[in-house]
Amino acid sequence: MCRSFCSVCFVLLELITFLSQLSAVRARPALQDLTATQARELLCSREVSSVDYNTALLERVNHVSCLNTFASLDIDKVLKEAAAVDAKAARGESIEPLCGLGFAVKDNIDYTEYPTKAGSPALADNMPLRNNPLVTRLLQANGVVLGKTNMHELAYGITTINPDNGTVLNPYNNLMHSGGSSGGTAAIVAARGASAGFCSDTGGSCRIPASMTGTYGWRPSLGCWNSADGTVPMTYTRDTVGVMARSMDDIIMYDALFSDCPRPAEDSVQGLRGLRLGFPHQLWEDLDDDVMPVLEKTLLALQQEGAVVVKFDYDLMKHAVDEWVPYKLSCDWEMPRELARYLWRHGGKITVNELVEKIASPSVKPLLERQLNLGLDTPCETPDDHAKMLREGQPAAIKLLQQHFEAYKLDVLVMPSTPAASKPIDNVEPWMEMSTGWRDALKTYCRSMLLESALRLPSISVPAGLTTSGLPIGIQFSAQAGEDVKLLSIAKLVEPLLPSTPPPPFPPACQGCQAVVDTQEVTYTGEGEPELDDMMYHSNAALEADQPNPRSWTSSLGPPALHGSLQSFISPERLLEDINDTRVLPPIHQLQAGRQAAGMGST
Repeated sequence: MCRSFCSVCFVLLELITFLSQLSAVRARPALQDLTATQARELLCSREVSSVDYNTALLERVNHVSCLNTFASLDIDKVLKEAAAVDAKAARGESIEPLCGLGFAVKDNIDYTEYPTKAGSPALADNMPLRNNPLVTRLLQANGVVLGKTNMHELAYGITTINPDNGTVLNPYNNLMHSGGSSGGTAAIVAARGASAGFCSDTGGSCRIPASMTGTYGWRPSLGCWNSADGTVPMTYTRDTVGVMARSMDDIIMYDALFSDCPRPAEDSVQGLRGLRLGFPHQLWEDLDDDVMPVLEKTLLALQQEGAVVVKFDYDLMKHAVDEWVPYKLSCDWEMPRELARYLWRHGGKITVNELVEKIASPSVKPLLERQLNLGLDTPCETPDDHAKMLREGQPAAIKLLQQHFEAYKLDVLVMPSTPAASKPIDNVEPWMEMSTGWRDALKTYCRSMLLESALRLPSISVPAGLTTSGLPIGIQFSAQAGEDVKLLSIAKLVEPLLPSTPPPPFPPACQGCQAVVDTQEVTYTGEGEPELDDMMYHSNAALEADQPNPRSWTSSLGPPALHGSLQSFISPERLLEDINDTRVLPPIHQLQAGRQAAGMGST
């Protein structure tokens, strides 16, 4: 009888264990919905194989293929890499730290299994001779490459409207752009076809698309992530590879893997109380009406947790960057030379001049032609101009920023990632209409981005919520160069204060269609109000019935449905005037009450 009772107990125990496991499986999100750190936990514990996990991602990629997120994707290669990780685990070998985690790679980053086209027909046959060092590290960490993601041609734009590879559609509204230049990575991470992926950032190309798609976009301090000679370049004084993901834990995990910069022995940030956030008030002006209410809630939440928002005048800092470290000088002097060096290092199959001839984007080709001075009557920067910028301009601007941080006792800066959410594909380039009037889209979307790229700073865009139109918008935090770990710790503390960004609609409204974007001549010059017959945009877009395009897909499974003097300007007296004018920003509800009393409304 005792033996019978024990048998019954054993059966009941087995049943309870089974039901507990079943409940855990049911409670677990679908594989494609897992963040990178969540998926890694299952993969490393071998609850899920790499093949099963990456198959789930590929199925989602197939279902959202009309978003046009990939430039090249070979399903067989992905599954072969995943199977190799599983086989390694079966032999008892370590598969840490990534354990077969799938990871998207932007199409300007070299991986020898795919061409590096950088979104341009000029580089359609550019098979790299070696991997980008970061891709090598990814593979050594037992990661799996999920193909190459679509991007703005040569990374020279902020919409990923691409006449050659096709335009990347925003997962939250398929008529809108996804930001750029890393739009493909942003869109596929948001759409749950990848948990994370590489981006590159010269003037905002990780952070702008993150703001457009409700993802996290991380730009590390310049030089921390080694991608030497493995990325189609723009400027060596600004370019860095970064990462996009769906949680701060993911960003922190990948930064720990890819960064070569020193890491402090312990976290110096213990909480938000008393943390001083620099508020450059000019960057908080001229925002779209539906953006400010979202960001105000974020600032209020930070203040309620004890963070101190410190208002300061940004004009001095902006002028220093514009005059001493001009973006145009970096790009004009460095890009043609860096491109030539990259092409030579990878076999010299095409010259820079030949590359420029084949550029497809009407907004990109004139910029490169001007940089090469090809038959254009434009002044050309000299080696002395560039040397002076590096020898005097950049160090002076960095010192000025340090003075601001010290004078205001700042920990980080806080600003809108972008002044506007995503705009319609055929109403954004080169001009876009905001609630405040017509604006140059490139300058507007990049205005919060150039300080960091000019001065080698780390910066992260964190999703702040959705506008009334259901479009994501981000808030950006930036620190001094080398303070990457501190900045990520602060962003991690901010994360739970923000509303969770819901996933985009699935299946996407574009399913069964593809975006067809034609180019047209722009007649508006930016002077005064546009006339009725002025053409404002390069692109004319429409969604048309699907025509399968196998060029980017190879698989035995078949293609998916779609696929001056520096010191003369600044004086100690001017800086002191700014410092003496500083004040702690009052709580947001007081600002709202003041605007309402003045008849300005709540935005």
